[in-house]
Amino acid sequence: MRIQRNLFFVLIIVLGLFTCDRNSEKRKIKLSDENLTNNLNQQFTSTIRLEPKERRTIAVMFFQDLTGDQNLQWLQKGLTEMFIRALSQSSYLSILSTDRLLEILERIGATKTPQDIDLDMAAIVGKEANVEAVILGQIKKKGGVLSINVKLQEPNQGLILKEESVEGYGLDAIFEMVDELTEKVKNDLQLTFEKAEAIRGISEITTNSLDAWREYAAGIDLLDKLLKNEATIHFEKAVALDSNFAAAMLKLFPLYLSTGKNEQAYQLAQKLINLKHGCTPKEQYEIDLVEAHLGSRCIYEDGRCLL
Repeated sequence: MRIQRNLFFVLIIVLGLFTCDRNSEKRKIKLSDENLTNNLNQQFTSTIRLEPKERRTIAVMFFQDLTGDQNLQWLQKGLTEMFIRALSQSSYLSILSTDRLLEILERIGATKTPQDIDLDMAAIVGKEANVEAVILGQIKKKGGVLSINVKLQEPNQGLILKEESVEGYGLDAIFEMVDELTEKVKNDLQLTFEKAEAIRGISEITTNSLDAWREYAAGIDLLDKLLKNEATIHFEKAVALDSNFAAAMLKLFPLYLSTGKNEQAYQLAQKLINLKHGCTPKEQYEIDLVEAHLGSRCIYEDGRCLL
């Protein structure tokens, strides 16, 4: 009887240990499943997608020239200016200006040239500017074919949201390439349009002269280096090549005022006011400032403003 009782207790202990092992195994399996779930969640949440939105703020970095062709170096800043103007036609986009971009690069002590900004530096600039997305671009050339590649980056985590490319034969295709890429980028930004916008081609809102654009880009580069006299010469050449190139005139106006060329500044202002309706919203605002400045400083003689 005593032996049977002892066997009974041993059986209970064995069953208890077996149950504990099973529970421990289940617990291990559960913890393993939880870790797997957490890892998967982290993997999915690290991929950011832009939700549809009515208005976005973005920055366009200077383009990297990977063509190896010195005659195409002007596209580094020229393409940036083209894309800023093409995208800024949309009332649903707010674009960081190149002046603001250079200011941020200087403040954060960027040692690289603006054309050599990498993904990490672009993310820093995006955070400083408080934009939702940053556009980085490259220009390549193979034979006679040019290609433009852009990456859309989310600055907070530095992730690439989208990458787009277009190709064209030679410089003559640049305007069409910019227009095509502009539409792709706008779609990638997931804007919710209340109504269809009449977006014009870049050559319609700036100039259809590549030579004028080349001179304008050269002027921008010199102005960034504070070489105002040299920059003025290139902006004047751009206007001489296309007398309706409002962007170049807007750069020339303050340069003329700063050097006492009041008569030339007045003539530019009058021309800009007449061109206003065909400009981008940002340029229209700048022309309003020119007109306001003109009105506040004019001293009239025989019905003519002497500034």
